Parts: sequence; C-alpha cells; structure tokens
Amino acid sequence: MITKEELERLYWDEGNSMNDIGKLLNKSCSAIRYWMNKYNISRRNAADYHRKSNDEFVKDIKKLVGNKYVFLEKYKGSYTKILCKHIKCGYEWKIRPNSFLNSHNRCPKCSTKSAALKHKKTDQEFKQEVFELVGSEYSFLEKYKKGTRKIKIKHNKCGNIYYVRPHDFLSGNRCPECSLKKTIKKLRKSNNQFKIEVRELVGDEYTVLGKYINYGTKIKIRHNNCGNVYDVTPRSFVYHGNRCPYCKNSTGEEKIKQFLENNAFLFEKEYVFKDCISQKGGTLRFDFAIFNSKNEVIQIIEYDGEQHYRPIDFFGGKEGFKGVKKRDKIKNKYCKDNNIPLLRIPYWDFDNIEQILKSKLIF
Repeated sequence: MITKEELERLYWDEGNSMNDIGKLLNKSCSAIRYWMNKYNISRRNAADYHRKSNDEFVKDIKKLVGNKYVFLEKYKGSYTKILCKHIKCGYEWKIRPNSFLNSHNRCPKCSTKSAALKHKKTDQEFKQEVFELVGSEYSFLEKYKKGTRKIKIKHNKCGNIYYVRPHDFLSGNRCPECSLKKTIKKLRKSNNQFKIEVRELVGDEYTVLGKYINYGTKIKIRHNNCGNVYDVTPRSFVYHGNRCPYCKNSTGEEKIKQFLENNAFLFEKEYVFKDCISQKGGTLRFDFAIFNSKNEVIQIIEYDGEQHYRPIDFFGGKEGFKGVKKRDKIKNKYCKDNNIPLLRIPYWDFDNIEQILKSKLIF
C-alpha cells in the first residue's frame, strides 16, 4: 500500500511525474492516479513546474503574516516539514509549508489560548492588529465584537465590500474577489503551456492535436500507443486522469485473457448465447466464457470499462451510456435465469485483476 506521505514526497517535493512514480514503485500509472485521487492530493499546474525557491517562500510568508512568524529552516518543498517560530510567544514547531500557506495553520500553542481570549479583545486592539498585518489595504466598517462574528470589511485596493470573521482574516483570508481573479489568472495558460503540462504528466504517450482554449473546452488528443484520436476536456485529462477510452477497455480484457491462457482455462472470447437477445433484436456478446471438460459454460466474465459507469463521448455519450446499461441488465438477468455465474470486474480494479480471478475462479 502506498502512503499519502510517500506520494506527496515523490510528487511534490521531488517533482516526479505520475509515470515516474509508477516506475519507482513498480506500479502502473493508473494505480498512482487512483491513490492520488483517494488521498485527495492536488495536481501540479503550469505555476508549479518549477519548485519554489527559499527566497520566494520567505516572500510569500512575509506577505501573508508580516514579521509575526519566521522559518528557521530552508524551504524543501510544499509537504516537507520545516521548523517555524512564532515571534510573539517564541514557540517553535515543525509544519508543512502548504499547511501554513493554504490551510492557515498557525502557532499551536497560541491557538487554544487565543480562542479563549478572542472575545476579550477590544475594537481598537483588533484594528491595530489588522493595521500591523496589512497596513491600510483593508478598512473594517463595523465594530469588532468577537473573533467568530462576521463584520463588514472593505478592500481599499479594489473597492470590494464583504463580510468576514475577524479570526479568519487574521489567519490569512483576504478579499474573495481578488482571490478569485488570482485563481483564474493562475489557471489561464497558453496552448504551449498546456502541451508542456501534458508532456510532464504522460511523456510522449499522448500528443495534443487541438488548440487549448480553457480547462472546460474539449480538445483533440492522440494516444500514440494505439493511434486513437479523441476529444477530452483538459480538466478531465490533467486533474481526473482520464486517458484513452479505447485502451482503458481493451487492456483490461487483455489482462484477463493472459491470465486464462497462463492458467490453462478452456475459454472463448466474445462468446454468444443465441437466446440472449438485445432490445433491438441482436445477440449480445460476453467478454469471456469459461468451459468445463464437457464444453459446458461454467463461468462468464465481463470487464466493465468506464463507459459502464458514466457517459463517455468515445462510446456514444449519454445515449451510448443508456444502451450499455440496458445491455448489462439483459446480460445479468440471462445469467441469473440460467444459473451461470457472472463475474464483473470494474475498471478501477484493473491493478487487482489477477488477484480477483485467482480468488473467484476456483472450480
């Protein structure tokens, strides 16, 4: 099993691609993608291609909290803990830079103490604390009452007026309008930047053929291993890990075929029962049928690609998905009515196919 800490270190701190991590850990790229999604580890974007320098990190800290905190060790990566000191109380502890910058985690010693004292702070004390932190960039338009009660604030640079909890503001939360603009700017990239991002993610396995517009607009991509050309949103490809729909299905079936051959099973691929008919009148094919010595079907195996669980453009989109669900229902009923064991292996169990087959195919 891969730990979250190990993945974060290999991906963020050492800058490896998912393909590279797979090679280092002797795992498939899809397995690495599965664990990254499970652990909710964010993906790199164009702004993350170069690792932040120590000077850049110190500058970010200064901008966020002024001189209230100082880091006593050099920046080694977003997820590598380094020693931090709270100047006010002198307490030192280790924290991940990502937790400090993005999760607004602060001095653990003072956090409990400040929680108890927040309601005692005067309006003047609060405004002085804000001024020391951000100068005259923000103005509070209502009196401070306690840290958890929202009050009206104005961002003097852009003029946006909004409500915020004083505690959240002191922890680093700033103007939502400006934060949104920064996020959009960060996500906006050129066609060349997107190609670099794809290359960093999958090497030469895929080629971007279309012109990048934005993360939600589909773009044409070619899978160089099989030659399949298909449309996919950059968001799906980069953040969700969606790859060639043709290969995702066929490689699972190939893995099952190899197992059956290696273990001397009598089987037939794309097997047809003449009385298993679709709603349109055609016979339905089963991925694999296994026979006994009397040539009787004793097991059916179906490998269910992603198109069995959600609409995929390559397989006909929403209408194609409806058809797949109808055919699967007919197959399930046929096997049940005829007492034929049916084993369905979903695409997310690709890396466990051999183990599943070993545990199920005991005759």
